Amino acid sequence: MTGLLLKDFYTTAKYCRSFLFIVLVFLAVSFFSGDSADTFFTFYPIILSSMIPASLLAYDDAEKWTIYSQTLPCTRAQLVSCKYITGLLSNLTVLLIMAIRFTVFSPGEGDYLSLLTAALIIGITAQAVILPFLFKFGAQKGRIIYISVIMLFCIGCSSLSLLKEIPELSPGIGTFQTMFVIASAAILLYAASWLLSIAFYKKRQL
Repeated sequence: MTGLLLKDFYTTAKYCRSFLFIVLVFLAVSFFSGDSADTFFTFYPIILSSMIPASLLAYDDAEKWTIYSQTLPCTRAQLVSCKYITGLLSNLTVLLIMAIRFTVFSPGEGDYLSLLTAALIIGITAQAVILPFLFKFGAQKGRIIYISVIMLFCIGCSSLSLLKEIPELSPGIGTFQTMFVIASAAILLYAASWLLSIAFYKKRQL
């Protein structure tokens, strides 16, 4: 399992370095954006980090790794788990960068704990929806679902920006109880997605 994680780390370092650059650019732009745009520029980096497991799967398919991996002493469940763990680590890395940005450059200007929690919810939910399709149909056939989900989450971020402008709804957004319930549901969805992907991948013909 450690070897699989290292393999994904090296692949990410080689082919996905631009993701980190884009994350830093978007967080920098959020300094100068208005309130409505700020939500998009803050949440888009977490959506971007959620695309890394899907990108790794695409590289695996292109390089025939999915076939070669069957000769190795690892199970299909471990191969799936590696992508889910990599996705979580990618999200946590972006959240750490966001936390540094908020605490160092914008201290005391907002409820950043709720914002970071919302970002984590978006990140793991995006992966939970996308990955089962990719493991069932492969990176090429699952690309349409993959792109559609990313578009929906971008629309969702924009909608959240609009909801913040409605006074009647603003107090209910980001409350501790609401965030706790949504975060719990997102974690359960992620766990269910993980198990579903394992079941799909075990039955898939490579």
